Amino acid sequence: MFPADQAYLDARYTLALGSIRDGADKVNGITVGEQIASGLLASRAGDGWNAQVPYAPGSGPGVWQPTPPAFAPPIAPWLAKMRPFTFERASKFRADPPPSLGSADWAADYNEVQRVGSGTSALRTPAETETARFYGEHTGMQYSRIFRDFAEAQGLTVEENARLFAMLYLTSTDALIGCWDSKYHYGFWRPITAIRAGDTDGNAATIGDPEWTPLLPTPAHPEYPSAHGCFTASVAETLAAFFGTKKVSITLTSALTGTEREFDFTDDMIHEIIDARVYAGIHYRTSVVRGVVLGRKVARWVARYYFQPVS
Repeated sequence: MFPADQAYLDARYTLALGSIRDGADKVNGITVGEQIASGLLASRAGDGWNAQVPYAPGSGPGVWQPTPPAFAPPIAPWLAKMRPFTFERASKFRADPPPSLGSADWAADYNEVQRVGSGTSALRTPAETETARFYGEHTGMQYSRIFRDFAEAQGLTVEENARLFAMLYLTSTDALIGCWDSKYHYGFWRPITAIRAGDTDGNAATIGDPEWTPLLPTPAHPEYPSAHGCFTASVAETLAAFFGTKKVSITLTSALTGTEREFDFTDDMIHEIIDARVYAGIHYRTSVVRGVVLGRKVARWVARYYFQPVS
């Protein structure tokens, strides 16, 4: 799947196998691993990974458009059509529609992110700014590191680690597939687009600012719902399911800020990401909350129907 990395992967593979004593057990282990991998790849053939899925951005109030400064094309529209791992259709947990532009809910979302999500906001505290920047790292890279550090600190067995990582990655992947389905179904505009064109939304409670810029760069995909909301909720719920309690201590790290954040309850991770994406100026509060709902639903589905003891 990653031919450009073959030399690196081969070297790591050889190094890992070199620490295992030669013999029938080693040969049998390699055989089983190769059979499982081949079977998985065969079962996922034609699942939509990296498929050519056209998506034409629209225009006008409420509609997602490429955002400054790069005006990059939409990221991975194929993910909205990809076959999930643990349920049949990407649309199974589709989020409810975003608030209508004439509603009080929309005005509240708009005005909040305009006030505290601006790159020059005087209302956002230094601590809130650090919170926003903390989660500005590439999510996959950040949390892969966090998962590895967390698992090592728990002192889990090989079998427990295999189950934990399978649950975390499958659940978060399916949460993101579901999230992308909603994103490209609704195609909702980002704060930078909405606020710069605020006087066009037909809502008297919103006032446009053509110079408004968010604290963090805006990702190149539709706004609703928040991907980090979907992802973080799926991770938090999975940890709670694995350990049988929401009282789980985990340390998050950020390569951007060089700081750590410690949580003793999985729900606290969710509460913080809701605020963080608003402080960053890239999401509305309702979008992150609805993303959390989607992520929770996927995680609870997986915990109920998968990774259970078998006789």
